[in-house]
Amino acid sequence: MNLTKSIKFIIVTKNHTNKITSTMDRIEENYKKIQKRLSCGKNSSSQMMVDFNKANQNLINLTDTNEDTD
Repeated sequence: MNLTKSIKFIIVTKNHTNKITSTMDRIEENYKKIQKRLSCGKNSSSQMMVDFNKANQNLINLTDTNEDTD
């Protein structure tokens, strides 16, 4: 019985880790877009806000995901 629970825990943990990793990758991509626009002088504030909001939403989703599994 304990072995089954341990295996299920490992699978759930691995899936959760994969979700966190992919979310962090999306956050990093959005912040890189913002940094690129700032460094190139392309300061389209509306597009930067869209990218910033996407990055923030990914962070919020990641936090919500962590709270759901605790």
